[in-house]
Amino acid sequence: EGKVKQEHSSPLVAKSLETFDSITSKPTLHTAHFKSDSTTLFVCNEQRDVLKSAKRKYLQFYNTDGKDNLNLSPFPYDLKEPKAFSFSPSGKYLIIFRQDDVTQKDFAKHLHKSLQNTTVEIWSQHKLITQIQLKDLHGDVYNDGVFSSFEWNHNETQMIYIAEYRSAPAPSAAPPNITSNPKIPNAPTNFQPAKNEWREDWGETFAGYSCPRPFLLNLQNEKTIQVYPILGTPNKVSLGQISFPKSVDDNENNNDHNNNSTFEFACVGWREDYRRLGMRHCSSSRQSSVYLVTVTETITNEQKTYEAKFNVISSRNDEED
Repeated sequence: EGKVKQEHSSPLVAKSLETFDSITSKPTLHTAHFKSDSTTLFVCNEQRDVLKSAKRKYLQFYNTDGKDNLNLSPFPYDLKEPKAFSFSPSGKYLIIFRQDDVTQKDFAKHLHKSLQNTTVEIWSQHKLITQIQLKDLHGDVYNDGVFSSFEWNHNETQMIYIAEYRSAPAPSAAPPNITSNPKIPNAPTNFQPAKNEWREDWGETFAGYSCPRPFLLNLQNEKTIQVYPILGTPNKVSLGQISFPKSVDDNENNNDHNNNSTFEFACVGWREDYRRLGMRHCSSSRQSSVYLVTVTETITNEQKTYEAKFNVISSRNDEED
């Protein structure tokens, strides 16, 4: 015991601990976002929490006075481990996606991403407007540099994002009186994995991600904020990189007298049935297309649905340079 204490009190160990503390205490830039009027800069920094062995994200605000001077907010805002977040262009809304702590930390290796539970929080004017449980709608929200999108329309009444499509679980081949649970420490008693279900995913850093699909967050009425799937994605196509046309005004959306309205966005689609591995570093060397998508909103018996029609603008084969 004395020898161990002597070794840990050596100058080399002390210097190493000091260097480690110096490195981990420095935040790194995660994302930055200017308000549409370019007067406020939202900065998200990331810093390692050594005690909890995790990374913490927090927001800071910089205000400009028009003379190249930046005034920093005195204290940061802790985001408390969000899965993803997005500011509206004007800074009026902050959307935060959170995941179930148990599912994300303890069972991520045993669950397909479509089975993970997500909650979306809508913040505005320094308060929480509402939060919605999305566990019955979709799985994990994509937050990467290939598929992910958090795209706002121009009047900030709609945001489209990409999440894992939640398909119905495959039926079990085991006899009805036999059940099985994964041998995971501290597993909840009601935890049941999908049985006899295998899906090809995009592999590597996208392990568990198989079927990215677009979802619409509708903020037209703050009292009835809802999330809807955008239906009609072509078979065997994974979508991402959504963008609203800059030249289209949302007030010019077509409306008719049958409670229908339409809007458009562009996106990229990758073929799922040809090749998947290598998407992170070789996303351009595979079959893909750019689509112009026309979405029609239909209201039937006070129920809204969003059906999309995909028109190919351009395509690329993996043999092309």
